[in-house]
Amino acid sequence: MPRSAPTRYAERSLAPPLRIGFLSAHNYFSENAYSSALLRMYRALQATPAEVVPLGAPYRVTTWSRATRRLRDACGVPRAVDDRFRSRGAEFRRVVTKQLAHQRCDVLVAPVASHEIEWLKPDLPVIYASDVTYRVYAPMYGLAPTEADDRIEQHAIDRAAAIAYSSEWAADSARKDYGARPDKVLVVPFGANLPDAPDPALAEQRVLTKPLRLLFLGKEWERKGGPLVLQTVTELRHRGVETHLVIAGCTPPNVASGAGVEVIPYLDKTFAADRQRMHELWRDSHLFFMPTRAEAFGMVFCEAAAYGLPAVTTAVGGVPSAVAAGESGLVLPLAATATDYAEAICQLLSRPAEYSAIARGARRRYEQVLNWSAWGERVYDIALQVAERRVAERTAQAEALAHVGQ
Repeated sequence: MPRSAPTRYAERSLAPPLRIGFLSAHNYFSENAYSSALLRMYRALQATPAEVVPLGAPYRVTTWSRATRRLRDACGVPRAVDDRFRSRGAEFRRVVTKQLAHQRCDVLVAPVASHEIEWLKPDLPVIYASDVTYRVYAPMYGLAPTEADDRIEQHAIDRAAAIAYSSEWAADSARKDYGARPDKVLVVPFGANLPDAPDPALAEQRVLTKPLRLLFLGKEWERKGGPLVLQTVTELRHRGVETHLVIAGCTPPNVASGAGVEVIPYLDKTFAADRQRMHELWRDSHLFFMPTRAEAFGMVFCEAAAYGLPAVTTAVGGVPSAVAAGESGLVLPLAATATDYAEAICQLLSRPAEYSAIARGARRRYEQVLNWSAWGERVYDIALQVAERRVAERTAQAEALAHVGQ
């Protein structure tokens, strides 16, 4: 995996080496946990000079996923069911407390772990990593905010010694909605969930040919802007642009393969054949088109960037931190219509040199920012600073007490 720059860890050290406790109640060794992001975060930290201590019981799923809770709310399941979810906090606290009693940690890294921080209340500095705050997450995804969840988010933000958000949008919410100290709120974008970095030559070799090949990839057809994609394809064809659309990852209603549209309902990355098919889709498309209606960040944009594939999307949520407008893709306002998207795409088609530059810019952005090695290096440096600050504070306190006793 590429790194953001030649490895340049801070010229500081703890003796013995920094030990980072990885705090999560999810099975973060699973490819299915948080779209495999937790596993990649864990491995990214392992690749740093730190020693990483796995905390919790990662092979046992002890919390409901955010998606499961969202589905529960959408189906009208009473929130009292959360008793089952929250009651596991005591078990998690017992497990981690016992682990910390036998293994030294200098700092905890807690990705998407507001509940775990609430359960544990650890006497260690915590780096809270997330892609969203509850106060912007709930309305974006159509949930009715609750005081309990908002309080848990507030506690995690207050308790954290540093917070690493994937986007400026989430970081801004922490500062404005939760009163987080600006100096401890940092933006550290997530990376591409790919087993290997694609050949960088793919970005250099991208050229526009006929037909225009668009790729839509997403499980949630409506939320990801699927209907707008179809409307845009219709508009492009009205303008004389021969267009082929691939819809992968879902089965949209009343849409079937044929007439320039290919539907691939499901691809499982755990199967070699599906991984190869996904690789071919990224490689052979001209544009990744996902005009999402709601998105906290969108790690799929990192994957597009890895392939040097320009993205066409929406300025909503944390997307502008994943897709740099004019550099790695086209980013239109949420109110943009199919006509607006068709016009923007047609303009790009008329400027092949600009298309090539954006393709190279997408790959460059992946290599510099949108990869897990860059995330791990940045979080390691943050953890080192946090741990050393704690040592300095304790040393100062001890010296002050000694001075008083003289």
